[in-house]
Amino acid sequence: MINHWIRSYRDLPLKILLIEPTFRAFKRGTPLLASQGSHMIEGHGFHSDRQSAEREVEEATKHVDEALEAIGLKQSLMVQRPLWGNRPVPERTIGFDVVTPLNRTIMAASLYMQGEIYSNPYDLVYRDEANETQTMTTIDWGLSTRVLGISLLLLADERGFRVLPKLSPIQIAFVSINNNKEEID
Repeated sequence: MINHWIRSYRDLPLKILLIEPTFRAFKRGTPLLASQGSHMIEGHGFHSDRQSAEREVEEATKHVDEALEAIGLKQSLMVQRPLWGNRPVPERTIGFDVVTPLNRTIMAASLYMQGEIYSNPYDLVYRDEANETQTMTTIDWGLSTRVLGISLLLLADERGFRVLPKLSPIQIAFVSINNNKEEID
């Protein structure tokens, strides 16, 4: 599909935002943290050169960090991950980890500098100013409904869940009314 959208250097950079339901078959899952079905929010960037892709990596890290802070996850850690995992391995992986009340970290979002890893197998090319064929440089980033589960962990206490005013300008409080004196605190 990208080859239909990008043919010339004038078409670059192309930035795509996707919001889609996903299903991953896990043997077991924790609701909202490792559930089988969730919604992914992901971005894909296609660039004419590495410098343009690196600028988008910097821009995307700021946007992801701001998004996490907006939902109350301001204590996220931006961590450069070692190169491991499925093949092919991205050139660089940045994880946005959040420290939970249990002193564990959960990856809330991730960003991948793919470079030209997928450009050759998927024939992601364009024509430069001299009408020569060049290979695109790509990046990907994403977060999922897992951030909702992390928000619940961090913003809930024995009194309930507090939604940040920035996300919910109208706040509602539910008050339980009992007529039984024995059940009243």
